[in-house]
Amino acid sequence: MEINPDVPSFSSLSGTFLFISTAPTSTTTVLPKNLFLLSTGILSGSAITGAPYNLTAGDAAPNDIDQFSNLQRVIQRFGRRSPVANRFRSALQEVPFGINVFLPAIKEPTNSGFAGFATKIIRAAGTVVGSGEISVRACNFEARAPVANGDNANAVATAIKSALDNKIPDAPVVTASNIDIQLPVITITVNATGTSVFSIVANGVTKTQALTAGWTPTQSATAIAAALSGDATYPLTATSNAGVVTPTWRAGFPVSSITISTTDATQLFALTYLTTGGSAGVTTPLTYVVRGQEGNDSPLVVTIPPEVTGITLSPAIVTVTTTSIGDGGSASLFTIQCGSLVTVVSIPVATTPANATLLIEAAINGGTFPLTSDAIGAMVTLFFRSGWVFNRLKVASTEDATGQTYAVADRHDSAGAITSVTTTAGDPAFTALQGSGVPTLTTVLDNKAKLPAMIEWSSDYTDLTSINAEVEHVELYANGFYQQGQRETRCSTEIVDDVADILTSATPALSNYWRQSVVTYQDPPSQGASFAVQIAARLCATDLPYNMDGRVLRSGSLSPLLPARADTEMTPPTLDVAIGSYHLTPLRGVNGQVSIVRGRSTWGGEGRWGDWSYGRIFDQVRFELGAFLNNRFAGKVFFIGGGTVRIRNAFTLRDLFNAIGEYLDSRDGIIIDGSKTLKQFIRVEYDGVDPTRQLIQLAIRPPYEGHQRVGVLTSSTN
Repeated sequence: MEINPDVPSFSSLSGTFLFISTAPTSTTTVLPKNLFLLSTGILSGSAITGAPYNLTAGDAAPNDIDQFSNLQRVIQRFGRRSPVANRFRSALQEVPFGINVFLPAIKEPTNSGFAGFATKIIRAAGTVVGSGEISVRACNFEARAPVANGDNANAVATAIKSALDNKIPDAPVVTASNIDIQLPVITITVNATGTSVFSIVANGVTKTQALTAGWTPTQSATAIAAALSGDATYPLTATSNAGVVTPTWRAGFPVSSITISTTDATQLFALTYLTTGGSAGVTTPLTYVVRGQEGNDSPLVVTIPPEVTGITLSPAIVTVTTTSIGDGGSASLFTIQCGSLVTVVSIPVATTPANATLLIEAAINGGTFPLTSDAIGAMVTLFFRSGWVFNRLKVASTEDATGQTYAVADRHDSAGAITSVTTTAGDPAFTALQGSGVPTLTTVLDNKAKLPAMIEWSSDYTDLTSINAEVEHVELYANGFYQQGQRETRCSTEIVDDVADILTSATPALSNYWRQSVVTYQDPPSQGASFAVQIAARLCATDLPYNMDGRVLRSGSLSPLLPARADTEMTPPTLDVAIGSYHLTPLRGVNGQVSIVRGRSTWGGEGRWGDWSYGRIFDQVRFELGAFLNNRFAGKVFFIGGGTVRIRNAFTLRDLFNAIGEYLDSRDGIIIDGSKTLKQFIRVEYDGVDPTRQLIQLAIRPPYEGHQRVGVLTSSTN
């Protein structure tokens, strides 16, 4: 039984298959260097084009695919700050000319309002001593904010916001109005339906106030303000006026975000923060420009020079509630993870929130972690460690049900309020990241099917839905009929063990495919997709396939590319696991640059198919041989029967056989090893259904690259 109707009848033998045709077709003799970048644009209807950001949408029609060579045209079609515009910059940086870049118009995932957007915050506190510039790198685009002696938190936050808005116009991150958490405002509307309870949480401490049925907003506001101002032990006092409660912080309590809730069915309570007037706890909110999981990879690096002191910058506050009950009668474990770095804290049974925060503070400050901390009461304020990458903050706890919980306030909403996510007692899972949703690629891939082969792809998407759709397309169009030799690269900056899950969770597992490559690089200051694009662009531009071991990626102003800190670089044993066990392509920093450790496909079988060069040589031979034969026999008559051909404009299967041998000889020692012995495996026949097609099988033996070795060199024991 034939494996594929488009390969010869003897296809049960292993080999490389192709067909040529005597039907008039346009052929090319040079492999088209087409690069396909799957990334999201800011298109009409994107939420970021509305208030408060008001970015200009591109004019590209959703799901269209076009070729681009000019950055200004890309900006016009997709928006200047869009991820796809930044991927185009990365491609130009690695290969300024010589490849054809194709960009699809992919819309962000569908949701309402700003749901699904990844956000971060930078909270300033204190007063500046000294002067200088604070560096903030957003997705490796650097903005420098000047600060002067005596500047308060409001001035520092204003300077940071101005720098982010004006100095890095290409960064895929934008800011809204600064939030002053020192100045919360609670606005009440609609009369209360029945007796209810209003709750407010500050510094992890809850205060409640009973509300009577039928109360107007003014009556409820008066009661809440009286309850707060009458309790001198509570962090907040308050005043009220016409249904509006204005809390203020008591001296000696740390300023933090607050939360409110009510049990009433109709009376509404809105919490906002004033943006002016405060001098402490002023927060700059950052938002990734498109909705979806991809926004979770938006690294932030804050560097305060040593000559500037007195000011602190914080990305989050962790608030602990209730006394711990432990995990099955023993101490529970609190885990905080930022990027690839993890800190685990043992919390004994009966530990109060105040004591738990002290344990967390000691563990964070005593270990290798991208943040420092300060515990006051039930809160742990986290601070940027100068020069370290902050990305993907998550917390988890093994507390039993009804036990201690941990709320991390590290994000904001569209209403201008800092928000939090809380662990669930009894559930050891990490808290969720804010970026959620995946793109719909069905129509884009259908449109791609109508276009010529894109020999190299790069994808921003590491979610399983997108991966499965992309892999299915690439593998389908690589078969004997379509003969589109396409390969795909993506990159994740998460901890290497989590990156390996991408391969095993896909359906089927990516270890079944050599056309896929997953790059791993823990905690770089750039987005993972930037590395994937530059690798794909370099592979696309290369005339002869090779594995690129040690290849240095280009850096520049178009797409800043810096290595990760040495603290988060993978150790040699981890690199071995990443390459050999996980089938990943690792990167590492070398002398301030980023290099490819080993080009590795996701193939999990026989080792040679795991090399980038090996499979690409088969694709190149198939294309080159097809072009060689089509050029040799174009316009000639194919004679099926035997006998001697007596006209010049004709050829037989024997002529075809000899031409294949001629091609093998021409590439011997370049991309073929031993053409003389390979000629005996050539098989040719005509297609019984369509006699204008000739079906071909041949064996290919690519040469080994220099990194192939046997045995390990060790020092002599003699």
